[in-house]
Amino acid sequence: TACYFLASQIWEEAKHAEVFGRWLTEGAGSPDLAPYASANATRRFDEVLPTNLDAVLTDESDEALVRAITTYHVVIEGMLAESGYHGFYRSFEANEILPGLVKGIRHIPRDEARHIAFGLDLLRAAFQRSPATRADFEEIVDEGLAVVARQPVEIEHVANLDAREAPLDALNGVLSLAIDVA
Repeated sequence: TACYFLASQIWEEAKHAEVFGRWLTEGAGSPDLAPYASANATRRFDEVLPTNLDAVLTDESDEALVRAITTYHVVIEGMLAESGYHGFYRSFEANEILPGLVKGIRHIPRDEARHIAFGLDLLRAAFQRSPATRADFEEIVDEGLAVVARQPVEIEHVANLDAREAPLDALNGVLSLAIDVA
């Protein structure tokens, strides 16, 4: 059943990418987002995530599983994605802008909640089989929290944008929050 769930998760993640990709290209005119990607974001998404996910392809240990699930389901989806969606809601709804995008984004956290719950179930099972893996979990979560805590979060700026500045400046603020936190 885990393989079936992961297949559905891949499909759902493709839907999420489609929502944001279409908005970026069709709604925002394909802006250059590189200035909003911090070194922490680059490292987390381009190095840590692929390394931990790829490891489970050749290493069937609970340690590899815990590192992969914690990185993706807990840190990326649980900490970063969920806070990013919250920023979208606050900004776009407060300014009554982009109702179509908000409607699309409203569906995504339901998918993410299932993904996170699945990851937590796998973690509980791994902890029961290999209690020492809790140390890997705690290390990765602590790294994620430390990165989040070091970043200045300017959510009020995002939430209080003048609707005339939207949509690109609203996107920039939300992406700054979501990407810099990474």
